[in-house]
Amino acid sequence: MSASNSLSGASLTVQAAATHVDTNGSTRFTATLPNGEPADVDWSVAGGDRVAGPGTISKNGAYRPPAYLTGDAATVTVSATLTKAAQAQSVVDRVGTADI
Repeated sequence: MSASNSLSGASLTVQAAATHVDTNGSTRFTATLPNGEPADVDWSVAGGDRVAGPGTISKNGAYRPPAYLTGDAATVTVSATLTKAAQAQSVVDRVGTADI
C-alpha cells in the first residue's frame, strides 16, 4: 500500500504485517518515508462490520479487529497521516540552509 500526504507533499509507504486478521488476532502497521526512515503518523480506521465497526488502531500502529463480526468477513481501511510535527519537519527539511 502507499499513500501521499497532500499537506506536506511527503510520500508515505504503509505496510501491514498481515492483511487478513481474525477477530481474536492483531497486526501491526508501519509507515515509512521515501528515505526509509519511520514516519511519525496518526493512524485511523474506517469501514469494518456494519454493527461491530472497524476495530481499533493504536498510536504505534497496532490494529485489533472488533471482538465479533455479524458476517463472514469485513473490509477495513487503515489510513496514516503525517503528524503536525512531522509535517513541520518536512517543511524545514525541504527549505534547508545555505552558506552566504
